[in-house]
Amino acid sequence: MTDTASTDGRMIDSWSAPDTRFADVVKELDRMRADAEIGSTRAAVVNLVVLAAADDGATRAIDSVVGLGQHHPGRILVIVPRGGGGDEDRMAASVELYCSRVEDRSLWWDVVRLEIGGPVAAHAESVVEPLLLHDLPVALWLAGGTSRVESPGLLDLASVIIVSGERAASSSPSATAADLAGLVRLKPVSDLAWVAIEPARQALARVFDAPERAARLEAVGGLSVEGPPWSSRLLAGWFCERTGLGPDRVRIVPGEELRAEVDLGADRAELDAGPVWPAGRVTPDRPEPAGSGPGVAVARLGSTRVSVSHGGSATRRLLSSALSHPWRDRRYEAALELAGRLGQ
Repeated sequence: MTDTASTDGRMIDSWSAPDTRFADVVKELDRMRADAEIGSTRAAVVNLVVLAAADDGATRAIDSVVGLGQHHPGRILVIVPRGGGGDEDRMAASVELYCSRVEDRSLWWDVVRLEIGGPVAAHAESVVEPLLLHDLPVALWLAGGTSRVESPGLLDLASVIIVSGERAASSSPSATAADLAGLVRLKPVSDLAWVAIEPARQALARVFDAPERAARLEAVGGLSVEGPPWSSRLLAGWFCERTGLGPDRVRIVPGEELRAEVDLGADRAELDAGPVWPAGRVTPDRPEPAGSGPGVAVARLGSTRVSVSHGGSATRRLLSSALSHPWRDRRYEAALELAGRLGQ
């Protein structure tokens, strides 16, 4: 048993085994619950299932989610499918139990990591479903930079799909758009890139709030967006959907920070949103650039200036926002459809 304090809560117990059976994982979870501090309150609100592609992805995911339990207590399951053939199921597992005090209540949550190989790897739902807390929604986070769910059973379990759109689109934005369009037909989808550009969308929308400025959108001749490939396409798709601008009038330019310029004929509107998640382009030697700290998105039109502050683009903050809004976002779905047509 361990007892480790941190800003993410206090780890009060842990267990791991490099080669184990599913029944042993269940046994350890039951033991930890039984041994938990007297007076702890199980105020669970969600099951978060994290599908990671590799060890480093799993480690990054756990670092991002372990502190979420203070605001979204429940069970966090991190699944790492292992390659290789064989007729035998293989499993390595770790379990950590955390506790945090919120006002006058003690809350607890657990983080379960399962590395699975053999036939069971193709049916991840068979180890996920028995571990879910009953009568709670299931959020499935595709944390490995993918935009597909290969297991139909795992997709069926999910109430909402969370995607890391910028990472998924690093190799092919058009393929990612097609994959996500397929997912939104089946489940609500929350894209962390969409969450990250919300301050930019708010600033650009508010600069046209006044009727006399809104009327100038009738003369919009084009849009230029600079930034990470997926965030810039989502922003452009949103703008096209809101204004009726054709995708053929949009220019996308790769960049480290998100900026936009709206051609209004004799004038122009400008947006400077700074770094968005991830802060900069994804490259082979930088698979997950760090999120930015607190900042501000600024839009300008003539003498009008609109600023929207935000808490930064760290993955944990974006995940917390996504978990707080687990329903369909029709604006996102419309922007996604248009984003897939940009650059064609």
